[in-house]
Amino acid sequence: MSLSLSTPIAIFKTNIELIRFLIKRKTSLIGLIIISIAFSVSITAPWISPHDPINVDMSHMLESPSSSHLLGTDVLGRDILSRMIWGSRISLQVSIISVFTGLFLGLFFGLVSGYYGGRIDYVIMRVVDILLSFPTLILALAISAMRGPSMGNTILALSVAMSPRYTRLIRGIVLSIRENDYIAAAKTSGARDTNIILRHVLPNAAPPIIVQATLSLASATLAEAGLSFLGVGIRPPTPSWGNMISGGRAYLRIAPWISIFPGFAVMLLVFGFNLFGEGLRDFMDPRMRNM
Repeated sequence: MSLSLSTPIAIFKTNIELIRFLIKRKTSLIGLIIISIAFSVSITAPWISPHDPINVDMSHMLESPSSSHLLGTDVLGRDILSRMIWGSRISLQVSIISVFTGLFLGLFFGLVSGYYGGRIDYVIMRVVDILLSFPTLILALAISAMRGPSMGNTILALSVAMSPRYTRLIRGIVLSIRENDYIAAAKTSGARDTNIILRHVLPNAAPPIIVQATLSLASATLAEAGLSFLGVGIRPPTPSWGNMISGGRAYLRIAPWISIFPGFAVMLLVFGFNLFGEGLRDFMDPRMRNM
């Protein structure tokens, strides 16, 4: 029984240590608070949204912030606050799914490339080099433009665009891990490659991968907003912070709140992911943890 409980207990202790570390690092704690608020808002969107986010009401078009519409309305009379609340759900869904899909792809190809080497490594890394020659947003933009604007295509585009960076990171980690004595001992004992990768390589590669995934959430959030802003991301009338900013461009002089508030939300969430990611990176580094 003690063996079966060892892993949950270790995870619990690690979480307690992380919370204590974040409390000491005020900036990282601020990042965690921002992320927590964003997740809470997205989860409770159906209950806390004061209005229907896609309901058109031309009698209230371009109203400035007031008691009835706290953040004002857009050109179709839709409540900005309600659209931002529902937009947080879209932004977080796209960011999280695309990051973890890209991480899965990068994990697979990075492990195969780094562990086996040879021709497989050469082919995979040449493909990665080609993909990395394009900026992430440009590559995602090209894929989205070819497949058309939709939530699924946006996730696909961001996943493919981010996976090469994970592949290169994981390959480098695996190359250093596979030279350790315990890997050679496992091979000598007759362990299968799959068991060696899952039991020895992957656990030791996990900390930097987790940190990179956390930091990538900020990039994915910004990229999703950029794609939606350019019209190849989330298709209106589905609320997305990016297409809300784009929809308010023509009314910046008379109704700046249409673009300013969702733009501030994107900035704040990206800021929160970066602060938390930096704190998590320092926590994973024993030298920084004790400072």
